Amino acid sequence: MNLLITNTQEEQAHLIVRCLAPEVDRVVVTLSGDNLLQRWASISRWSRHVHKRYRVPDCSADWRTGLIQRENTPAEERYIQRIEEISARESIDVIFPSYDAEVYVFSKNKERLAARGIVTVVADYESLVPILDKSLTLQVAKDVGFPIPSTHVVADYGDIKDTVDRIGPPWVIKPRCSAHCIGLKVTSDPEELEAAFRKLSLDQERPLIQEYIPHVTRRNFYLVVNRESEIVSMVSPEVLRTRRGRVNNPGAAVVSTHKIPFTDQVRALVRELGVWGCMTLQTLVDSRDGKLKLMEINPRLGTSLWYRTELGVNEPLMALHLARGEDPGKPPIVPEGVILLDPPAPGSSSPFEQGGRAIRRLDPRRTYRHERRERPARTRVSAATAQSLEVGLLCAW
Repeated sequence: MNLLITNTQEEQAHLIVRCLAPEVDRVVVTLSGDNLLQRWASISRWSRHVHKRYRVPDCSADWRTGLIQRENTPAEERYIQRIEEISARESIDVIFPSYDAEVYVFSKNKERLAARGIVTVVADYESLVPILDKSLTLQVAKDVGFPIPSTHVVADYGDIKDTVDRIGPPWVIKPRCSAHCIGLKVTSDPEELEAAFRKLSLDQERPLIQEYIPHVTRRNFYLVVNRESEIVSMVSPEVLRTRRGRVNNPGAAVVSTHKIPFTDQVRALVRELGVWGCMTLQTLVDSRDGKLKLMEINPRLGTSLWYRTELGVNEPLMALHLARGEDPGKPPIVPEGVILLDPPAPGSSSPFEQGGRAIRRLDPRRTYRHERRERPARTRVSAATAQSLEVGLLCAW
């Protein structure tokens, strides 16, 4: 079996490579975008498990404008044609995307690729539409009784005034279709909110304005759902500490637990959506009433995939079985009380440091004491030497 993994600029793509490499004969990856440094610095590109690398055109521009439709746009068609060319050359059997825009494009072209004998690890287009548009996701959640923040779709400046009157500051404004918190802004100034709306509307019409949820922590639900919309794996670590200084405040330390709240509401929401595959429900714990409030659902594997792999759950393999119409099997029981640390490295925006992050499993019954170590003397390194060292590290990786 030959596997094609896309969006290798994303951290989770590297984890998918590592999880599925033992199950396939060849791994082929694609790199997209116009940023040469980003393509060159892709984590998965340098993996020893990858046999071939190809460049593909970007397919996310139309999705980022909020355009969701059954037919391919010209940019999406160019992307799919390039994928078909690579698949024919490499005899690809399975395609595994893990970025929202590519999941969307592949869902529209599942039948087209299936006619070539290619399985795509994505849900059906009709079931994905309510998830790819955050306004539709929140409406479905509200219908099944899952708590959500007060949310309004804003079409013009008049709607902004009405929304400001209904919701007290601060306000959150964000696009309906986005990933990685791109375009999200929090403000208490009505004029600043209007300026953010004006700027965001240039890229995507009808953004969302929400009430700000005061919170001290978040709770994510990492799910694997079968084709009958039944959850076969649910992992939801408790956040012990968040990383400050970022909009989405990712967890810096989490602990595995079997005590998962809101499971009935999560199952009801998944059944109502009628979607299958791997997904992440993102919620915030409202400090005012202690209830979970749904922010969004990502119909893909995310950067926190390593939580589950460290706990023994191979979600990419389960998703592959589901896509091929096979039984995903029963996932292992997640051990209780395993602490997972995700500390930011200096300059953590670097993909190299993300790929080399320290992953530690700690026993919560033990006491860990930090020991101060004496720093070695600094050594000046020439630019040429630094470049050769970097190349050497890449080859080793």
